[in-house]
Amino acid sequence: MPLPKLRAVSYARDLSVTSNKFVKFDQLVQIARKDQAEAVIVASPQVLGDTYDELLVNLNKLALANLLLAIVPPPPAADRN
Repeated sequence: MPLPKLRAVSYARDLSVTSNKFVKFDQLVQIARKDQAEAVIVASPQVLGDTYDELLVNLNKLALANLLLAIVPPPPAADRN
């Protein structure tokens, strides 16, 4: 099935940063809305939060901005070894 064409932005986070760790995410959401993007692409769910509460807050930010979320699937198990 062909995928629809979406205007998307990608987000990556330095997982070693512990303070103000979602400032860039908040900026990205604002830029995505301004540029009329439709989706945010992340490499893994972990970049959206280290805790359940952080994850929910950031998912809510995406929902309020009317942005879709795309998570890049991990490689097949055979490729992870």
